[in-house]
Amino acid sequence: MEVKIQAADRSVEIGIRPFTMADYEAVWQLWEICHIHPGPQDRQEEVRKKLQRDPDLFLVAEANDIVMGAVMGAWDGRNGWIYNHAVDPRSRRLRLGSRLLEELEKRLKAKGAIRIRLLVEQGNFDGQSFYEINGYKEVEEIVMSRWLNAEKGEKKGV
Repeated sequence: MEVKIQAADRSVEIGIRPFTMADYEAVWQLWEICHIHPGPQDRQEEVRKKLQRDPDLFLVAEANDIVMGAVMGAWDGRNGWIYNHAVDPRSRRLRLGSRLLEELEKRLKAKGAIRIRLLVEQGNFDGQSFYEINGYKEVEEIVMSRWLNAEKGEKKGV
């Protein structure tokens, strides 16, 4: 299902649609531009696995075949999760971030999610502010992780 959005100046139509592997390079570049630090879990083979599980929860926003935003969602059977939410800085005043978030929330709610969780890197004050404006609250929890099968050069545990 594709969602169509008219930009404020009505000169461009922006579509929100599910990600395909043909979008991979453009989305990877978007993550880098937005200082999202892609990790081993974001490599092509891992994204392919993700698409087998819930392809409808990885969304891109595009206009004229140019990816302008992306958000990756996941459903663990109880909670919805948001990962790697990014909008090209040149497109941020078009409300793409909010529109991608709204579409992902709608899809997660349809799966049965009653809560959505996300991680924001410390120091990402723009990200924190964006999510607070959109109704998200900081929770006092300890987040821990462990890489399985860590490759040389990758940190174990972070």
